[in-house]
Amino acid sequence: WRDRGQGGNAGQEIVVRLPAPVSVTGRVLSRGTDQPVESATVAFYFDGETALGENGLYDEAYTDADGAFELLLEYAPADLAVVRVDASDHAPVELPFAAIAKPAGANRWQMVIELEPTGE
Repeated sequence: WRDRGQGGNAGQEIVVRLPAPVSVTGRVLSRGTDQPVESATVAFYFDGETALGENGLYDEAYTDADGAFELLLEYAPADLAVVRVDASDHAPVELPFAAIAKPAGANRWQMVIELEPTGE
């Protein structure tokens, strides 16, 4: 963007750098068996208010037959996000992103989430 106004800094360039997107990959497994949990909902959310006044930010993915998921965080800030996983026949789990995410390169994170079977 270039200021073309009448001010004393006319023509001065302003550079805005946006943070790089954060990519998260992982697996959801059944605790005690290490079997993959298919069709689990993996939600990343942030219920606080950002500096821009936004709240209720949310991203979500679903696991495949191998219990794997991949998500590009577009809304929830990774450093403040909470991860919630829901799946049939398993108790839901909710954990801070920072407690379960492991670095996997620049702006990439990995996680393994274990769910307790309910026997239903």
